[in-house]
Amino acid sequence: MGANAIDQIRYGVGQPGAVGPAAATGAKGADDTTSALDASEAQDAVNVDVIPTSPPDGVMDAIAAASDAYDTLAASGQHVSFSLDPPTGRVQIELQDPAGRPISGLSPSDALRLAAGERLD
Repeated sequence: MGANAIDQIRYGVGQPGAVGPAAATGAKGADDTTSALDASEAQDAVNVDVIPTSPPDGVMDAIAAASDAYDTLAASGQHVSFSLDPPTGRVQIELQDPAGRPISGLSPSDALRLAAGERLD
């Protein structure tokens, strides 16, 4: 067994996209013990995919919209603050002035609308 195969076993990672015990050892199916998966092994198999080179469609547009919304709020002297309410354990979202004083509370859906670039009433 070569050094590369030993490293693959040690780290539990085989070739990208490979599934099952043969993937971890780098085997090419020459041995029945590593080339065939029975039903229980197939359920436990893990598919190792490579990380995409770019985000899914629309993600960069959503990031740009959130950046624009941040810039718009900052230009008006406002920002959004997220905090945890200790008694309830719930997240509180507030629109605040530059000094950190609350202007209004925001619901999670309002915060998402604001991040998407929508104006709140």
